[in-house]
Amino acid sequence: APVSTPTPVPIPAPTPTPTLAPTPTPAPTTTSTPDTTAPTTPANLSVTVVSSSQLNLSWSASTDAVGVTGYKLERCTGSSCTNYAEIATPSGTTYNNTGLAAATTYRYRVRATDAAGNLSRYSSAVSGTTEAAAPTSVTVSMLENAYSPVNLTIALGTTVIFKNDWTSDRWPASDSHPQHNIYPAFDSLQAVPSGGSWSFTFQQAGVWGYHDHIKPSIGGYITVQ
Repeated sequence: APVSTPTPVPIPAPTPTPTLAPTPTPAPTTTSTPDTTAPTTPANLSVTVVSSSQLNLSWSASTDAVGVTGYKLERCTGSSCTNYAEIATPSGTTYNNTGLAAATTYRYRVRATDAAGNLSRYSSAVSGTTEAAAPTSVTVSMLENAYSPVNLTIALGTTVIFKNDWTSDRWPASDSHPQHNIYPAFDSLQAVPSGGSWSFTFQQAGVWGYHDHIKPSIGGYITVQ
């Protein structure tokens, strides 16, 4: 009888071992320390009077562990006032305070700030008083042998009133005599009778000599700034 051949049984291929990805190393954790150190107090706050409407402030710079970012300037009105209000946040150590009232005292203080918002202590307070407002008109008395005052210093735009306080006519006019050509508009163009007056508003800066056209030996200078 024939011999039967057994059917071969297939052998399964081996299953590959999976390759595992390396476990990433976690980044180190850093903890930042918040800046809580305030800047040093500004020193040497001072005020300079400039005019009837301006005071200039300056102070010494503050220092800080990280860096000063600016200043907070405060002001109140009156030599002993305490109701301060912030008026500016300059980045430097100077500030020109304009638009002020004439003949008025203002009080100032300043403190520094840094990027974290830390504030220094306030500086010592200082006061400054603006100049009195320049008069808008000035009177010059025309007398027998002189004008009084003889010489004047006035602001641009001031009106000078020439009043005849002598018993005879007077005639104020710019130099030189008799043409009055230094400042032609500065000329009354006619005699001013006793008790009368003539007004002129100075619109040009300079030093203007003047005299009396009727009595040229008297006169003076008007300085317009």
